[in-house]
Amino acid sequence: MQNVVVLTYNFFREDFNLKLQSRVHVGISLFLKSGFLLITI
Repeated sequence: MQNVVVLTYNFFREDFNLKLQSRVHVGISLFLKSGFLLITI
């Protein structure tokens, strides 16, 4: 039973980390794009 809990915990943790990383990546790319637009204007 405990193995199942550990497996689900690890799965959710990895899923959360991936979502967090992609969100941060999107935020950084948006920030860079807006900064580039401000520089060109």
